[in-house]
Amino acid sequence: MRAKGLEPPQPFGHRLLRPARLPIPPRPRGKEPSAAGMWEQRPVSSQAMKPVVHKGEAVIEHPNRAKSASQAMRAVVVVLLILSSVLIAVITIGGWSALAGMKPVCIVWIFLDLLFAYFVAKWARGVLPVIATLAMMMGVFGLIAIPSWVDREGFGYAQPALSSSLLGSLTAILVALQLLVIIASMYAFRQQWNVEVEHWPAEEGDALPAGA
Repeated sequence: MRAKGLEPPQPFGHRLLRPARLPIPPRPRGKEPSAAGMWEQRPVSSQAMKPVVHKGEAVIEHPNRAKSASQAMRAVVVVLLILSSVLIAVITIGGWSALAGMKPVCIVWIFLDLLFAYFVAKWARGVLPVIATLAMMMGVFGLIAIPSWVDREGFGYAQPALSSSLLGSLTAILVALQLLVIIASMYAFRQQWNVEVEHWPAEEGDALPAGA
C-alpha cells in the first residue's frame, strides 16, 4: 500500500480504461434455455442415433462398363494386344537365327501381351497404363531393329528363315501397331471402368407402385 500524501487515495483502486472483451461461448448443442435462464439438456431422438439398415443384400454395379463405347474400346484393346503378340511371334520365329539375345525378351513379351489381353477382357482398368508403357518400349525396340533388318540384305550376312526385308516390313507394322495400342489404352483408361454404384434391389422393389 502506497503512502498517503497530498493526493487523496482512490477508494476503488486503478483499473484498465479499455478492458479486454471475452468471447461469447457457443450455444451448447442439445440444450434449451429454461425459464430461469439456465441451459438444460434436451433429449436426443433415438432415430437420429440409429444406423441406417438396408433390406436384403447390396448389389454393386459398374455403370461405365455398360456403355457401348466402353465395350467397344475394351474389344479394340484386346484385339490389338492379340495382334501384337502374334506379330512378335512371327518375327521371333522368322528371325530366330538373327535375334541373338532378344529371343527371351520376345518370348516374355508375347506372354505379357496375352496376359494383359485377358485382364482387359475382365475389365481390369489398372493394367492399361502398364500396357501403354510396354507398347512404347516395344515401339522403340522396333524402330531400332528396322535398320538392322534392312542392312542384313547386303552381301555376307546369313539370312534367317524369313527374308530380312520382310522382317523389316513386319517390324515397321509392329511399331505402328504399338502406337495404336498406346492410344487405345489411354482412351480406355479415361472411361473409368472402375466406378462402382451400390444399391439394394429389395428396397427398390418396395418403392415400386402397385401394379407395376
